[in-house]
Amino acid sequence: MEEQKPITIAAFDFDGTITQTDSMFGFVRYVSGKWRYRLGLIWLAPLFIKYRYKWITPHRAKEVFLSHYLGGKTDEELKTLGEKFSREIIPKILRPKAIEKLRWHQQEGHRCFVVTASMAYWIKPWAEENGLEFVGTRHEVANGVFTGKIDGKNCAGPEKVNRLLEILGNKEIEKSYAYGDTSGDKEMLEWADEGGYRCF
Repeated sequence: MEEQKPITIAAFDFDGTITQTDSMFGFVRYVSGKWRYRLGLIWLAPLFIKYRYKWITPHRAKEVFLSHYLGGKTDEELKTLGEKFSREIIPKILRPKAIEKLRWHQQEGHRCFVVTASMAYWIKPWAEENGLEFVGTRHEVANGVFTGKIDGKNCAGPEKVNRLLEILGNKEIEKSYAYGDTSGDKEMLEWADEGGYRCF
């Protein structure tokens, strides 16, 4: 049996690290249209207040937000819209220095991941197109329809490391790099051999 060589990995947070803005808000605006999106923000104002004062968990706040805008849409419809968003919008919000660092890792032969609290619909197509493996918050689908709920845990904080380790399994890691910009990346940055906080 051929002996597996140790690997080097690079894990990038997405929103605010690779991008200049939060892609989840961008995607729901893209799907909903400007006016429905703005009206929704007014309707959801109590939710944002609860979140600001930590009267609601990030997990539950995200479910309420996504249910309002995307709940009831079919899985296939959201995949199609996500692919369009990844082609039309994401390239406009990328941080050039982050992409430069990503390309360096790829040229060095490192295994690269995007590890995000956002969902696959709009980020996975971009990640795969750019040679990254996607690790993100899983979404619940029932009878082909997105319920608005999270399947499992929100992929933030310790869950980012848990999900990475789940994918890597028993592979020996020679060196690990991680890049992030918020407290939700803290554990991933501490886990890595070399971490970059708001470095782009």
